[in-house]
Amino acid sequence: MNSQLDRHIDQQTPHRRQIPALRDKIYGNYGGQGPMPQPALETIAQAHQHLQSAGPFSSAANQWLQDESQLLRQRMATALGASPESLTLTEDVTVGCNIPLWGLPWQAGDRILLSDCEHPGIFAAARELSRRYDLAVDVFSLLRSPDDPAASLAQALQPRTRLVILSHILWNTGQLLPLKAMVYLCHSQSVPVLIDAAQSVGMLPLTLDQLGADFYAFTGHKWWC
Repeated sequence: MNSQLDRHIDQQTPHRRQIPALRDKIYGNYGGQGPMPQPALETIAQAHQHLQSAGPFSSAANQWLQDESQLLRQRMATALGASPESLTLTEDVTVGCNIPLWGLPWQAGDRILLSDCEHPGIFAAARELSRRYDLAVDVFSLLRSPDDPAASLAQALQPRTRLVILSHILWNTGQLLPLKAMVYLCHSQSVPVLIDAAQSVGMLPLTLDQLGADFYAFTGHKWWC
């Protein structure tokens, strides 16, 4: 990186200096893995040290983990505009999606509706649910009609649609969906909505209570760094 550009970027975003990956390069965060800042790295190391000092799997370590998890849940809720009670800490966004996918009371003949821009992991889960429970999987296109996603969704809803799966930001095109309007449309027909939010948390300001999605599964290792 030339020195003039380097100085300009540092002046505009001083927190860059806390991220080791940016000390000698431009890091193109495509949404697969965000670079962590030094304070995050140090906190992870301190957490491991604390657990080892307390004794792994000891009562003291378990209590500390519970206390830290509750504090984390509260801070995440504040950042996302949600109540702490509405947040569940899981291993990753895939698990966050699988909880409602496999937890709903499916009946033979029910239908799942998703866009053609969803992640392969979502398609795989929907296909397996279809196989096990004799469900229909419907797909509407956002690739062919990106200008009016809500209209495309409205045309695809059917009387036996029991779940709609959408991404807030599409992982393959980067399009930001008008999520609040699309959720409202689904709820007007009593259809719950699962959001794959792998690319949205950390990318844009959020107030989840206002979006109204029934399930909003996200991860911290991408745009939240």
